[in-house]
Amino acid sequence: MTSPTPAEYAARFAEPIPTIGSARLLLRPFNIDDAPAVERFAGRQEVARTLIAMPHPYPAGAAQEWIAKHDGLWRSGDELLLAITDRASGEFLGAFVLKFDAPHRHAEADRKSTRPELQSRLHLVCR
Repeated sequence: MTSPTPAEYAARFAEPIPTIGSARLLLRPFNIDDAPAVERFAGRQEVARTLIAMPHPYPAGAAQEWIAKHDGLWRSGDELLLAITDRASGEFLGAFVLKFDAPHRHAEADRKSTRPELQSRLHLVCR
């Protein structure tokens, strides 16, 4: 299998950020209305200590700034960031991140849950 050309690689990210669903979960692009839930989630010490680049305490307004960067990160082919939500209720359950490494044709997935009891169950989403 040959590696895609830079133009072919870039074309993959010209489309809008995708939505991925299952019977119970919906992984969708974040929107500005998610900012309060993200700030509550990111403000928890148990979340911050697992993420090297996340400040603690999480600053007010930081979630809006973070969400505003998602489209650019997708279009540049660097990252896909999706909100994990309950399909039925719409409850924000966490974040899914896929970081792309184009030269090595590799991507790394991670997820963080708002509820510790869900963290181990969300691994199914990442496989």
